[in-house]
Amino acid sequence: MPKKRRRELKSVDVQLVEIYEDLANENEDIRLKAAQTLLLKICLDKNAETVDVAEVLRRLIRGLCSGRKAARLGFSVALTECLSQLQISTTVNAQKQLQNSELVDILEQQTQISGNVSGQEERDHQFGRLFGAEALIKSGVLFDKENSPEAASRVFSLIFELAKKKPWLREECGWIVISALQVLTQNQKHTITVQMIIDRLCEHGLGKTPEGLAAWILVRSATSDIVFPLGVWHCDNPLHIKESENISWILREASAGTDQGMEHSDVTKKSNWSPKLHFAWSIVLAQLLTDENQEDSELLTFNQFWMDVIERNLFAQSSSCERKYWGFLLFQQVLGDASEQQLRSAFSPNLMRCLMNQLAWPERYMNRVAQVTTKTLMSRVERQPATSVVALRNGFDCFDGPLSFNQLTKTNIIERLITLADNVSLGKLVSHLERSILRPGVQTEKAAAISRQVIADLLVIMIRSRQPSENLKESVEQDINTLIQNIFGLLVRYSYFHIDDSEKKPKTMPDPVISVSTREMFRTRITSCLTYILNKFPEPATLVYNAMKRIHVLQTSSRSPGLVMEFDQNLSVIIEKAWIMLKRIHKMASTAELNRRRMLHAFTLMYSLAILQAYNGDADSASLLDELELSYQNFIEHHGQHEQGSEILVEILLSFISKPSALYRRLAQMVFSAYILDIDNAGLSSLTRVLKTQENIAGQNELFDEDEAFDEGSNAADDQSSSEPHDEEMEGFVSLNSSGQETEDVESDNATDGADAELVAFDAKLAQALGTRTAKADLEASSSDDSSMEDMGDEQMEALDEHIAKIFREKKKLSSKKAEKKNIKESIINFKCRVLELIELFVKHRHSSELAFELLLPLLFTIRITTSKLVVKKACNVMREYSRLCKGKDLPRQLNSETTFNILRLVHAEAMVESSNAHANACSQASLLLVKALVEQDWANLDDVIQVYVATQKSRMLNPGCKVKMSFFTDWQNWWSNVRPKPA
Repeated sequence: MPKKRRRELKSVDVQLVEIYEDLANENEDIRLKAAQTLLLKICLDKNAETVDVAEVLRRLIRGLCSGRKAARLGFSVALTECLSQLQISTTVNAQKQLQNSELVDILEQQTQISGNVSGQEERDHQFGRLFGAEALIKSGVLFDKENSPEAASRVFSLIFELAKKKPWLREECGWIVISALQVLTQNQKHTITVQMIIDRLCEHGLGKTPEGLAAWILVRSATSDIVFPLGVWHCDNPLHIKESENISWILREASAGTDQGMEHSDVTKKSNWSPKLHFAWSIVLAQLLTDENQEDSELLTFNQFWMDVIERNLFAQSSSCERKYWGFLLFQQVLGDASEQQLRSAFSPNLMRCLMNQLAWPERYMNRVAQVTTKTLMSRVERQPATSVVALRNGFDCFDGPLSFNQLTKTNIIERLITLADNVSLGKLVSHLERSILRPGVQTEKAAAISRQVIADLLVIMIRSRQPSENLKESVEQDINTLIQNIFGLLVRYSYFHIDDSEKKPKTMPDPVISVSTREMFRTRITSCLTYILNKFPEPATLVYNAMKRIHVLQTSSRSPGLVMEFDQNLSVIIEKAWIMLKRIHKMASTAELNRRRMLHAFTLMYSLAILQAYNGDADSASLLDELELSYQNFIEHHGQHEQGSEILVEILLSFISKPSALYRRLAQMVFSAYILDIDNAGLSSLTRVLKTQENIAGQNELFDEDEAFDEGSNAADDQSSSEPHDEEMEGFVSLNSSGQETEDVESDNATDGADAELVAFDAKLAQALGTRTAKADLEASSSDDSSMEDMGDEQMEALDEHIAKIFREKKKLSSKKAEKKNIKESIINFKCRVLELIELFVKHRHSSELAFELLLPLLFTIRITTSKLVVKKACNVMREYSRLCKGKDLPRQLNSETTFNILRLVHAEAMVESSNAHANACSQASLLLVKALVEQDWANLDDVIQVYVATQKSRMLNPGCKVKMSFFTDWQNWWSNVRPKPA
């Protein structure tokens, strides 16, 4: 039996096997190293002639069809680099070099689908063909000038056939073509290849697809040497204005219609939606944003494209969430690249409505992409601050003003935009807002008032967004000042002048007319702006002066509109004199030395705000201006020689802080700090007089010198509640509505008992009028008694009705009186709190002065008699701060021992009165403070101090009425143990 012939085994290159295995590794570094090893082996190695290049390329292309691990990525990189190196390699035998047509043949053979294969295997071969074609294109072998374009034509035909049959691969196919065109159009020697690509694109019916649209626009914008196929686009330009509707359909990946003569019905359409934008959108947008032919009426402009394609399609009311999602992504692209002029169109109504709706609720489908959109907007504004005004004017002002957008979305986007905006751009926005004040675009007065209030709030936000800094350039600081003055000019104009009477031109007439309540609202916003300036700007006097000067400039102008407030002759003279004085003070301050300039600035602020009170209709403004003139003469002209100068100044400050306004509170603190070294005993007495006032009607009459008795039938409470100030104007004022916070428990019990007594009295009167028993007696009586109401006639019933109405009117008066008493108490408590703030300033600056000891007894008295926990807390804080600051060298020197001992005895007498723990602690602190000062002055004073404490302790032991607490002596003992001399 003949022997079988042995099968000859083909030699296997183990190194190549390992390389192929590593090319499929999921580690990118391993794949790249394997590709590098393969390149060295077939191109640069001395033994490269022994390698079958065709077999290697065939193996690499076959590997592209594998879905194992990361084989497709590794083999595609290796194939691209091998093809690139083979063109320039000198080690490979020329006979082994493959022609382009052979490479295409290998690609077609290795990626051909044969037989009955599964769907996954079919997709793997299609991906392999796509990756192989991409490798041939990226390597550049197809575009060598020595080779004919036939091979390139075959490769692109393979790509177009794949795109035509497999819609899920069409975008990737199109991107490969676009990438090739971006390279080829940069060199004129590839014009023939580019022409071939466009021809093959249209031959396969892909001209009116997103990929075809992108390729057409790219080639047309890059070169003019291409002859485009006829009948695809109007005038061979897809951006012709007549193609607007088709572009909209194509970019949304819908049918382009059949009326264009294009036979592409066999092109399979995509059946699923992708959250990623097609690259064609970016190419179209880039062309529209950079197109310089905007004057050509036949070409589609960015504004037209945005309105036709984006606004009316993607953001239409009937559009799906998927379409709107694309719209947000496109808007983000535009925010990054568009000019300010183009952004005006991008902030379209439908888009802004959708953005507002999605930001309003976190549960919305597109809330996250809406948040990303706002972040993109902020990034653009940070790069170009002028963009913020474009957004405010054209976007966020679409629906009842920008602040309405904030309220509905619960965001602070508007504040952030204004903060990031530059001063010049905000100045332009102020002019736009003034036109909106005149013409809010509504018909009813109520709607106009709401719109104008939104604008006024926006103006306040603008001023609050300007943060002063020492590092600001002089030009920037000047721009801030100009912006602030323009805003004040606008607010002043519509607060204090009759614009509707002064202007005869219809375009400048407000429509609807500005109501009285709107003028009051504008005045409140002026006060808010002034408060911010006083709080934040280091030298606010000049800004406040320039702001108030706008009133005088408008009033004295030849074309001046009429003042809303009508002054009598006497007040007009006083105000005009005040303007002259204010101008003189401001001029003096500009050339004065530092200390004197600080004092002049204080008078500038006081005069400015006193004049503002006069224009606001304050009844006390005339007397206030007279007092200011006296104070000015004393401190500036006579250098503080007048005996009552300090007292007059303090009384002026008290008149300011008596008003429930943060502005006047801050003003008083600034002026008091400026003149704190000039405050004498008379000035302190004016402050402490307020602390000793009772927190009731009698206290109010005492404070404000009201001689007339309180009218029980007054409707003052109703008048006060008719107009509520801006929220910032009530800063620092507390409400007593929360029980247990501002009143003692005993007081609450008394109030409850009083209310019960009033209810019992009312019940008795009502029972007497009806001829029945009271509620309590009725419950105790038998329920079987017959009512006498059935026996009453009509006249008796009418008389009874009148009598009952009278009883209820009396009850209403009692309720009104009770509310007024409560309001009076609140105002006095707040007044005391502001006085305590001034006293605290005095303690911080002049704690080393003996004069500060005059504050101890009033503070202790206040802590004991007040019914407000807030006043107690503030007074205790002042005492604690005083005690903390007076240590060592900061203790008062050159004391009058007799006066100081008298104060010490009075403090001990105050400690003997029964009161709260807070009062006892404050008395102990005050006593020890005086003891420290006396002992520091002369150690011999210690004997007299001990005698005072001994007398107090003796009184505690023998006098039942002495309620001094044991902690008073414990604190004394602790202090003495720390300071007594230690034995040698």
